Amino acid sequence: MPTNPSTGASAPRSTAYLVLLGGVLVVASASIMIRGAQQLGMPSGTIAALRLGFAALVLVPLALLRARAELAGLSRRELLLGVGAGACLAVHFFAWISSLEYTSVASSVALVTSSPLWLALAAWLMRERLARLTWLGVLCTMAGSIIIGYSDGSGGNARNALLGDALALLGAIAVAAY
Repeated sequence: MPTNPSTGASAPRSTAYLVLLGGVLVVASASIMIRGAQQLGMPSGTIAALRLGFAALVLVPLALLRARAELAGLSRRELLLGVGAGACLAVHFFAWISSLEYTSVASSVALVTSSPLWLALAAWLMRERLARLTWLGVLCTMAGSIIIGYSDGSGGNARNALLGDALALLGAIAVAAY
């Protein structure tokens, strides 16, 4: 059971599950809320910056409270890797949120969550041996992406939908790199 570092008290398990449920609900509804903000005229880049900015406002103080010594002891290489990971996360959010301007929410979310595909391909390129079920998952993901791209390409606004699909895929690759 998690303990509060400042008081040593244990948090009830139900509290942890409620926080987890809240996080899942926020993530699951993010694309709909983002689309609504775009329809109100908010630029995608602003939405992405605000999303990361608000997260930083919550997480930086927690990180400083809980891991100040560890953060101070990071090597230059570790700091650069952290900055690189942050840049990949920023590209992910900018590309994915921008994709919602051009393609359907369903297509965007399906494609941006293909990051395990890109991780599997990167592992394979680095000569890691992947299980047959992993390859089956990669093939299913690729087939689904092709079907989504084809269905978006057959409509009247195909150029924009395909741009949205490409941005969602860029978001998936960026979050895999992150």
